[in-house]
Amino acid sequence: PDSVPDTITYTVSDGASTSDSTLTLNIVDDSPTGALIEEVLGSSSGPNTVNLIFVLDTSGSMSATVENTDLTRLQVAVNAIKEVITEADNSIGNVNVQIVGFASSTNESAWFEDNIYEAKSFLDTLTTGGATEYDAALQAVIDGGGAVPTADKTIMYFISDGVPSDSGSVDDLNGGVDGVAAWEAYARDNI
Repeated sequence: PDSVPDTITYTVSDGASTSDSTLTLNIVDDSPTGALIEEVLGSSSGPNTVNLIFVLDTSGSMSATVENTDLTRLQVAVNAIKEVITEADNSIGNVNVQIVGFASSTNESAWFEDNIYEAKSFLDTLTTGGATEYDAALQAVIDGGGAVPTADKTIMYFISDGVPSDSGSVDDLNGGVDGVAAWEAYARDNI
């Protein structure tokens, strides 16, 4: 290792007397040492799979035009959902999609397994009208469009522009038998 001395001269004073001295520092300038560290980053043996559940309010208020656009709230939501589906497909691998449109009743799809084009087409069939019945939406998710496909992760988006109608609270799930517990059990087991 290289060693470089550095001498500093200093004066100490207490106001009445002074004292001069030097301080010598030996600066050791070692070169950094290292070893080759190799880390191979790669994907798993196959593509990742994600399940996306979109629960979308299609009640009458979703027909309102969004300020400064020519689009309804439903059209804006559908366009955003399509972007999420496309981005997931491009960045994750396999994407399974279930869509539940809800108002006074529901319009739910089966699972679109690794078929984003059919999922996007289903979104285009949704229309507005009726009340905002959260319980019907959540019950449709619980009842499902068939078994939840096997995936590395399941993500659910619940999209609404308002509060539920008086008759559509979560307490009404499963015939009013502790709807919150029913939903929590479903979410814990499937999402």
